[in-house]
Amino acid sequence: MIEEWIRWKPLDLILSSIDYCIYSSDYNNGNLSVIIAGKNNLQALQVTFEQSVITYRVFDEWYRMRLTDYLYEQNVRLKDKSWTFYTINNSLYLKSLAQSQESWRHYGFYTEERMMDVIASKEPFVQEIDLD
Repeated sequence: MIEEWIRWKPLDLILSSIDYCIYSSDYNNGNLSVIIAGKNNLQALQVTFEQSVITYRVFDEWYRMRLTDYLYEQNVRLKDKSWTFYTINNSLYLKSLAQSQESWRHYGFYTEERMMDVIASKEPFVQEIDLD
């Protein structure tokens, strides 16, 4: 089976018309917090994985050009500018782990400049925040 990127919309306020960027990420005491902001700071979201992260990785988009090209083609086909939030079925990253569990899920945050993959045992908490 091939990987399948499924658009994930954890909050109704997430818009495809906003160009998002990964503003910051912090892993502390088993919690991963990722702040994803609109490039014009129109909207900022905090995605928090509480005690559920198995592993995560961050890439400069240049190093995943084939994925970038694939997602761009998918977005054009769907007549949509771009999308940032995904869950990935049949994840090769998940399958590469020594002892993956069926309950683990692959989340992806893909922006023009950075890409982040997270394997977690629970769905994250997502909320809108103000950038100060």
